[in-house]
Amino acid sequence: QNSSSDGGEGVIFIKQMAKFANLFDFETNYETYTSSSSKYSHEHEQSNQPSHWKHEITNLATKSNIHIRHKHVLLIRDPLSVLASWMGKSGQVHGNNPHPDEVGIVQLLDVYSKIVGASMTKNNANNPNSASTSQSGFNPSVVVIDSDDLAAQPRQSMQDLCSDLVIPYRDSMLRWEPGPHQCDGPWAKWWYHDVWESNGWDIDDDDDTANNTGIHHPRTQKYRTVPPSLLPALRMSTPSYTFLQTLTTSHRQRAFATPPTGKLYEDPRNEHVFVFVGTPSDPSNGKRNRGRILPRDMAAISPFDSSVQGGDATWEGIRVYNGRIFHLHRHLNRLFRSAKALGFENLH
Repeated sequence: QNSSSDGGEGVIFIKQMAKFANLFDFETNYETYTSSSSKYSHEHEQSNQPSHWKHEITNLATKSNIHIRHKHVLLIRDPLSVLASWMGKSGQVHGNNPHPDEVGIVQLLDVYSKIVGASMTKNNANNPNSASTSQSGFNPSVVVIDSDDLAAQPRQSMQDLCSDLVIPYRDSMLRWEPGPHQCDGPWAKWWYHDVWESNGWDIDDDDDTANNTGIHHPRTQKYRTVPPSLLPALRMSTPSYTFLQTLTTSHRQRAFATPPTGKLYEDPRNEHVFVFVGTPSDPSNGKRNRGRILPRDMAAISPFDSSVQGGDATWEGIRVYNGRIFHLHRHLNRLFRSAKALGFENLH
């Protein structure tokens, strides 16, 4: 932002791959030294002087009376879709056997962690009692976008992004010139065929005939699958994606679509309750606890569980008095006795 009377605001968008995050200093929001063997880098590293890039940008901002406001945007994609898209023609790039690091979602979680850590360090230095991250993990220093949301509702997604970045939205953000572009990068010939053959997104309007020269997202909404050789990469990547997905604007806004009250939780405290999943301990017979206490949005049971497959279930109502659970172990023991009476096996 230019602070002069005749100045305005401008936006510079810089794209980088998550696997190159080690070249970035999240404390200062500048690139770090790319090679300590370089004479320039080595000399300045030893003297703790700023890198050439940081030095140039700082001087330019000072001379032009510009205030630099930096914000990170993380673009995530379901790792199953990422891995599935690498099968076939793109196998020329990854050999149909990509390393888990190439999915990038684990590195994005690491990037998010570094951003939050840097934000907390700065806030604590200015205000030791401040809280820079909400209980749900949302941090104002970073914006997370899911590519599925962007493809399904490009206009709404871009409007939400601009709102988060505090910049004006323009419909021109949904358009581009067909054909190759100078900024495409070396991987364009494998990935950008749809972009080259289109001139923008298909806008999320009611008119099905509008913008029929854009990227029509329904054709990319396929049931994906991957060969067993890629399951390790998928298993490693999915937990990171699941967490980052909870930080998207669409996830935060989901309560508005929840009928009939427009509230996801009648009591907002219920958003952050913990759930025990597993077999509880039994002091009477020395039975060991085989479960875990999880945040409610991470608690789940297998879709192959008999409660899901056949609707088999039993339940126990437990009262709480003055913040304390009334006879928890007695209630849990009765719950398990009820399950055994119904013939359930492998209780957990």
